[in-house]
Amino acid sequence: MSDLWAQTVKEIRSILEESTDDPVSSSTAANAWDLVTQIRSDHMPPTEVGRGYRPTICMSWNEVSPKGFQIEVHEDKYEFYRFFEGRTEIAELHHRAGDDFPPETLEKLHIISMIV
Repeated sequence: MSDLWAQTVKEIRSILEESTDDPVSSSTAANAWDLVTQIRSDHMPPTEVGRGYRPTICMSWNEVSPKGFQIEVHEDKYEFYRFFEGRTEIAELHHRAGDDFPPETLEKLHIISMIV
């Protein structure tokens, strides 16, 4: 599955290199790499990777039912968005690069493994 992640790694690197006017912080970048390291061995890579507003790094899994799943990576937290018809579930879980992932975060990441 690691070959499938090559594009994700390339896209994250591109976001970090191209963000010169309003760069992604080194803490946000480290938190993104922590997330990739945590999930790449047993989860499908995101279908989209992009730069968020603050600036952050957003990873989206459009195949997750019913309307998709997104993680927005900040320097000190992950925001999880699960999209449904007419509503969105949002969860904010704190994490700093290098820290262990708490059970609540691992539970949210389990949603990705539901991709068939």
